[in-house]
Amino acid sequence: TAITFNPAQPVGGQPFTASVTVKNQGAVSGDGKYLDVWVNQPSPQSCGSLGGQSQSVGTLSVNQTKTLTYNLTAPSSGAPWTFRAFVDSTCQTPESNDGDNQLTASYGINPVAQPDFTITSITINPKSVQPGETFSASVAVKNLGTVSGNAGWLDVWANKSTIAACAESGDRISTVG
Repeated sequence: TAITFNPAQPVGGQPFTASVTVKNQGAVSGDGKYLDVWVNQPSPQSCGSLGGQSQSVGTLSVNQTKTLTYNLTAPSSGAPWTFRAFVDSTCQTPESNDGDNQLTASYGINPVAQPDFTITSITINPKSVQPGETFSASVAVKNLGTVSGNAGWLDVWANKSTIAACAESGDRISTVG
């Protein structure tokens, strides 16, 4: 009867939860068997189709509802996607109406393309530096993101045991670009 997401608009490639509420609308109690879900399945599914995840529903009395929650990851691109839920997906429980066993919800946004800078290596020359001795450091910076970007400045410290804060000035700086 309902599908909700947390966050409300999942972002491509990111984890999210989907909560699916099922209800027994029949005149007698019945076993909902399995609730299968797909993170992107626009086409109706046939009996026995396996979703990306499945959970046991159990027996529901007349008008009883049950909400099952799934921990999922949104597809990496192509939003919006069609989330599909299929209760009694094995079609084992006789029902007065099998036509309402599937529900879909359109969801998702594509991630904003951003650069992602990381330091991949540091080389010190000479390898063994003595106190008071001059040395050089070569630092390799790589963009792991999906688009180009300006990495700004690279700050380095000759001796710093704590994590630097943003905008904290190093002993030396260099433009990365």
